[in-house]
Amino acid sequence: MLFRSTYADFTRRQEAVVSGGRGRRLWRQWRRRLEGAEPSLELPTSRQRTAAPTHCGETRAWFFDEELAAALRRLAVAESTTLFVTLLAAFQVLLARYSGQRKFLVGTASLGRHREEYENVVGYFLNQLPLRANLSEEPTFRELLASVRDEVLGAMDLE
Repeated sequence: MLFRSTYADFTRRQEAVVSGGRGRRLWRQWRRRLEGAEPSLELPTSRQRTAAPTHCGETRAWFFDEELAAALRRLAVAESTTLFVTLLAAFQVLLARYSGQRKFLVGTASLGRHREEYENVVGYFLNQLPLRANLSEEPTFRELLASVRDEVLGAMDLE
C-alpha cells in the first residue's frame, strides 16, 4: 500500500522539530543571528504612518527589458550566485539609499517543502526568512553580492 503524506503529517513533524533539541538549537542560532537588528526600516512616505497597522497597501508591477535581464543573469553567474541574490542585493542598495540606514532586515519567503513525501501535499509550506543587510562598510556591489549570498545560504541552513 502506498503511504500518502498529509499536511497534518507535516505539521506533526514540524512540531516535533520545534519542541525537540534541534528546535532549541535553531532558536538559539536565530536569536544570535538577529541580535541587535534594527526594529524597522524607516522609509520616507508620502503620508504619516498610523499608530496601528492598517494592512492597506498596493502592488506595482514593472519588468526588466530582456537586455537588462540577460546582463543581470551574466553578473550572477560571474559572481557564483543566483539571480535572486543579485536582485536582493540591488534591492538592499535601493532601501539603503531611500532610508539612509545601512543595517536593516529584509524578509523573503522560502519554500518549506524539504522532503519529497510532501511534494504533492496541498498546504501552506512557506517559511519567512529574515535576512540581514549590512552596507555600513560601503561595500562594492560585488562585495555586497558575496555578503548577500552568504546571508541567504546561512539563513537557508537554519530553515
